[in-house]
Amino acid sequence: MLDIQYYVNRFKINQVNYEFNRVEFISSLKEDLLELIKRHENYNKFNTHSVPYKDFKVLVKKIQDFYKSLSDYRYKEIGKRLTNKLWGVFYASVICEYRKKYYPKIQSFIESNKDNPNITRQSHGRE
Repeated sequence: MLDIQYYVNRFKINQVNYEFNRVEFISSLKEDLLELIKRHENYNKFNTHSVPYKDFKVLVKKIQDFYKSLSDYRYKEIGKRLTNKLWGVFYASVICEYRKKYYPKIQSFIESNKDNPNITRQSHGRE
């Protein structure tokens, strides 16, 4: 449920000097991503239990846009944004792990070429 008010109420991210539970926050975002995947029209429950990689990237972008919107909301309310570090922890622990499981060739390609300046982000292999 990518709903800003739900996240604001659950994690109280609009309260000054309130340290919300980052682990629960990441877990909630993960649940929302998995729900988006399962509800996607190209979800294949019989074979891969996932969606084509191009659809996965779109869903990741949707989660990222939601995170940015939530961060903007927080900034308007209390003058603090959600951090890039928190997004990075979510990305590493959820997105990369999901990619390892369901798109291992792509994840392997990304990991083996992450320091190669001649590889663009769009040129990840096909699976």
